[in-house]
Amino acid sequence: MPKAGFLTAKAIGKRIKSKGLKKLRFYCQMCQKQCRDANGFKCHIMTEGHLRQMQLVAENPNKYVDGFSQDFETLFLELLARRFGEKRVLANSIYQEYISERNHVHMNSTMWDSLTSFVKYLGRTKKCIVDETERGWFVQWIRRDADGVAEREKKRKRRKALADDEERMARNLKRRVEAAARAASEMKNESSVLDDDEPLDEADFERKISNTRLSLKVSSKKASSINGVGLFDDVGRGAKMDDGDAKEKASTEGLRKKKVSALDAIIMSTEAAKRRQTSENTSHHVAEDVETRPHRNRFEHWIADNIVVRVVNKTLGKGRFFRKKGTIVTVQDRFLATVKMLDGGATIRIDQDDLETVVPKPPARVLIVNGRGRGKFARVSSLDKRKYKATVVLKDGGVLEKDYEDICRAD
Repeated sequence: MPKAGFLTAKAIGKRIKSKGLKKLRFYCQMCQKQCRDANGFKCHIMTEGHLRQMQLVAENPNKYVDGFSQDFETLFLELLARRFGEKRVLANSIYQEYISERNHVHMNSTMWDSLTSFVKYLGRTKKCIVDETERGWFVQWIRRDADGVAEREKKRKRRKALADDEERMARNLKRRVEAAARAASEMKNESSVLDDDEPLDEADFERKISNTRLSLKVSSKKASSINGVGLFDDVGRGAKMDDGDAKEKASTEGLRKKKVSALDAIIMSTEAAKRRQTSENTSHHVAEDVETRPHRNRFEHWIADNIVVRVVNKTLGKGRFFRKKGTIVTVQDRFLATVKMLDGGATIRIDQDDLETVVPKPPARVLIVNGRGRGKFARVSSLDKRKYKATVVLKDGGVLEKDYEDICRAD
């Protein structure tokens, strides 16, 4: 019987059937032939051409398996890079798109027996970033060319810069909170605490109210028993009152003319005691010498313009600025300095925590950056290296003993 022609119905039907994907187990990779069913595959493996191919494979099986594995890996990664780039994608989705090509390299001819083992191989060899989820294995292609490496380095530097800015802002905020808390505690310690301001328990509160009621009753009886000249009449008494007596007279007259509750009386007496105490504290602080309170001139920030400092950050500029000296050009936000390095002339922005003072040899000129005499220029007279202290002489002739961290070389 003659063979069916190209345009016959039988030939066209065969071509239509061969377009679709068939089962993987009926595919022969050596002959690159796809069989439709088990009977067709059985007939194929008994053919002379297939037997010759298998003899070649038997002579050097590793050569063919390694070659098919290399081709499968190359085609898979090319599809991943072309279709998805550096996006994270499900591995099974890529595999389904890969096998849609009829003449692809099948996995049953490679060294991997499953897609999971192949994905683990990609992660182990650092060719992809892989992770397992409930949906399955996800892969992400790693770009290895020069442009990809430069882009990843740029992103890493950007993330590091953002992290450094956030860390610096957090440190500055923490310093401000601590400084505010310290200032509040100092103010609280300097102002005396009155007994009336302390919280009262229930027994003390009842006792105060009863004593106040008793004193109010006694004062009202005494005021009503006086005849002739009034008790609060300045002309009848012939005496002069100062401002305090006048305030007490006014408050007493208010108590006589208006009935006041015991709690209001306690509040009025407390306010009067506070006013007296405030006036005493104000006069005392005005008379007090500032130099006898050196803690007044101590602050958390010490950096200032035109002083020479040393960098103590080992990571800044990959370590090339470590232990190098520079001059502070400007100070921003009290804790951030712009420093011009003496060696090389580079300009950097650096936090106060990454700097330390420079103590020169006598008789160099220094600036007192903290403590007593803060903000004044002086000359170094002598250094005590054992105690880490320096004796400095001020312009007015005064002599101070300062710690190394409280003075810095002036530019």
